[in-house]
Amino acid sequence: MLVVVPRLVNLNTETANRIASEFGITLEVIEEKYSEYVPKGSIISQTPIEDELIKSSRPVSIVVSKGRGKSEMPNLVGMSFYEAQKKIISERLKLGSITEVESTSNVVGVIEDQFPAPGAMVGRDTPVNLEIAVTSYSVMPDLIGLTPEEAVELIGQSGFNAERIRQKYITDMSTYSSTPGGYVVRQDPEAGMRVDSENPIDLYIKP
Repeated sequence: MLVVVPRLVNLNTETANRIASEFGITLEVIEEKYSEYVPKGSIISQTPIEDELIKSSRPVSIVVSKGRGKSEMPNLVGMSFYEAQKKIISERLKLGSITEVESTSNVVGVIEDQFPAPGAMVGRDTPVNLEIAVTSYSVMPDLIGLTPEEAVELIGQSGFNAERIRQKYITDMSTYSSTPGGYVVRQDPEAGMRVDSENPIDLYIKP
């Protein structure tokens, strides 16, 4: 007796066996393999294909998905962000969160740490979280009310490059009418901010 082969691709094996039974045919699993697109336990391919006529005594051969395969997590530590990103893409992983951390080796712009760790077995599209080394930061001191000389000294003591200081005189006297001349009335960056030690610092002084 001849029967029409139904479409079984992408169906899970339980559903496929039920449909095959309704059509009066049997299924034979000839291979199980990893697939990026077909869920585990579902059918990747079939032989004969759908709509072919076969004898009911002939089984339909199917290849069943084992799900996404796992691979070893590469070591990204020491790479530049650009290199690490390329590696993540080539390994069919995904870029996860990015965190900036102070450099432990005085080399900035490279990967300091990663998660999952190198050597871990991971599946495709696993997010990879990276820590990227940046220059060390210092907390900006409060310079308001100091003389320019005092401000420069405190900036140096706080770990900043005093050569990056820019002194400017304010022109809007009405805003600082109650403040005596010769003192810092505004600063940029503001007090309390964590700032790169080489960041420019603007001191606004009332003449």
